Amino acid sequence: MVLARRLLVAVAVAGVLALVATAIVAGSSGGFGPGSEHGPARGRPNIVLVLTDDMSWDLARYVGQLQSMQEQGTTFDSFFVGDSLCCTSRSTVFTGLYPHNTHVLANRGAHGGWPAFVDPNEDGDTADSNEKRTFAVYLNRQGYHTGFVGKYLNGYPVQRDPSVPTGWDEWNAVGGGGYREFGYQVQTLRRNGRNDLTRARTSTVGTEYATDYMSDRAVDFLDRAQQRPRPFFLEVATYAPHQRVPFDRTRREPRFPPASRDRPSAVDRDGDCGGAATAVGDCTRLDAAHSPAFDEDTSDKPSWVRRKPLTAREHANLTEDYRNRVRMMQSVDDLLARVRGALTPATAANTYVVFAADNGFHLGQHRLLRGKQTPYDHDIRVPAVVVGPGVLAGVHRTEIAQNTDFFPTFLDIAGVRRHPPSDGMSLLPLLHGEQVPRWRTAAFVEHTHIDPKAPGEVDDEAAAPGNSNPPTYQAIRTASALYVEYRLPGARTEYEYYDLRRDRYETADSYGAGRPAQDVDEQLAAFRTCGDGPTHPLTCQRVARRAG
Repeated sequence: MVLARRLLVAVAVAGVLALVATAIVAGSSGGFGPGSEHGPARGRPNIVLVLTDDMSWDLARYVGQLQSMQEQGTTFDSFFVGDSLCCTSRSTVFTGLYPHNTHVLANRGAHGGWPAFVDPNEDGDTADSNEKRTFAVYLNRQGYHTGFVGKYLNGYPVQRDPSVPTGWDEWNAVGGGGYREFGYQVQTLRRNGRNDLTRARTSTVGTEYATDYMSDRAVDFLDRAQQRPRPFFLEVATYAPHQRVPFDRTRREPRFPPASRDRPSAVDRDGDCGGAATAVGDCTRLDAAHSPAFDEDTSDKPSWVRRKPLTAREHANLTEDYRNRVRMMQSVDDLLARVRGALTPATAANTYVVFAADNGFHLGQHRLLRGKQTPYDHDIRVPAVVVGPGVLAGVHRTEIAQNTDFFPTFLDIAGVRRHPPSDGMSLLPLLHGEQVPRWRTAAFVEHTHIDPKAPGEVDDEAAAPGNSNPPTYQAIRTASALYVEYRLPGARTEYEYYDLRRDRYETADSYGAGRPAQDVDEQLAAFRTCGDGPTHPLTCQRVARRAG
C-alpha cells in the first residue's frame, strides 16, 4: 500500500495550482475582475481549498505533495491565524473577520460553535448570521459551482438538520464522529439548480477512513465540475491530524488515529511516516523533542505557563503522539495527490489550489503537553501554500498574512466586485510577485478564555488530558517580535514579549528587561475594537499597517 501511494503521488499532475486572491482591502467595495492586472485573462479561474485541522508547521516536511506545491508555487512563511482554535479560525476563514467581529469565541457553549456562527448576537435573530456572508455565498452568486467536503464547524447538526448552509451547490459534511476517522455520520446534498431545495440526507459510514472518504467525494466533485461550463470552488476540510478530544482510554485506538495502512503492523513494524522520515531512518527516529522550546525552563514566563519539567513517560507519550500525527499526514498527502491529479491539464492551468491549516498545535513545547490556543508560533503560525495561474514558483513571501485574507482573496480571484467588508487583504498581488505598498506590518491574535464551569459553557480542549487553557489574551506578532497581554481574574494583567531576532523559539520572555519600542498598548486597544459599529470598513487594515 505504501508503494502504491508513492506511485500515486509521483503520477499526480505536477502542473496544478493554487489558491487565493481577493478584495484588495478588507472592507473595500470590490475586488479585481478577470482580465485585470491581477486576474488571468483566460476566464474566471477555479479555486480548490484544502484545509487541514491542527496541522503545525513541523509536519509539513512529511507531506510530499506539499513539498511539491512549494516548489511549484508560493509559500507564505509568516501566515498567522486570528485565534488558534478550530471553530473560531474556520469562522474567520469563511468571513474574513476576526473572532471579535464574528462573535464566535469558542468551539462550543454559549459563545461558540455553529450556533454562534448562525446567531452571533444570541438574540434568536439570524438576520446578521455569518452564514449568510461567507465567501461561498458570493462565489455562488457570481456563477461559481460550489462544493464542500469534510469538517464544517463544531456543533453543526449533521444528524438533525436537513438544511445546508447558503451558498453551497454540493454538500458533503462529515459529523463530529470524524475525529475518530471511523464510524461517522455524513450529510449530503446535491442541488441541481439554484432554486432546487432538495433536503439533505444523513447516513453513517462505518469502515472507510474519514480522510479517504473525503478524498473520494472531492474527486467525484471535480470529475463532474470539469464537465460544466461554470467555474468551480471546492473546499476539502479534513479532521486530520486533529487530536481526538476527549481521548477514550477504553479504546485501543491511538490518541491520533492514522489510517490502518499507516500504523505499525507485523509487516511494517513502524508504519508509514512519509519520505522525509525514511530519509532519516524510519518512524522510530522521530522524537517530539525536535525544537529548543521542548521542555524548556518556563520560570520566566507568565504564571499560567510555568510548569515542572516533563517526565520520561510524558516525553514518550508526546513522541508517540507526534509519530501518529506524521502517520495521519500520509492520508492527507494521498488526498492532496488525488485532488491535484483529478484536474485535467487544461483545468489545472486555470485553477488555484490552496493548502492551509486552521491552526497549529503544540506537543511539549514550553512544557505544555498537547493542545493549541496559545499565542506562540507553533500554535498561530500555520502552513499556507498556493499554486495557480500566474503564481510564482518556488517563492517564499515574508509579508505577514492572516486567515482573514482568504475571504477577500477568493473574491478577488473570482472578480466579485460587491461584498461585505472584511478584516483581511487580498493575497493575489503577492502571489503574482507584486510589492504591495503599505502592506500590514503586524498580525493580530486574540483568544477568549472559556470557563467550563460557567453556565452554558464547555471547553472541550481544556477538558482533555494535559491540554493548556490560557487566560484571555490579545497579541501582536510582527516580523521581529511577539507581544502578549493576558487578562486575568480580578482585573489583573500579565505581559509577555519576545525579540524574535534573537529568540526564534520564544524561550526567553524579555518583557521585564524593557518594553517594546512602540506603544503596543494603544495598538492592541485599536485592534480589540477595530471593525465594531459603523466604522468597520478598513479599520482593521489601518491598525495593522500602523502596528509593528
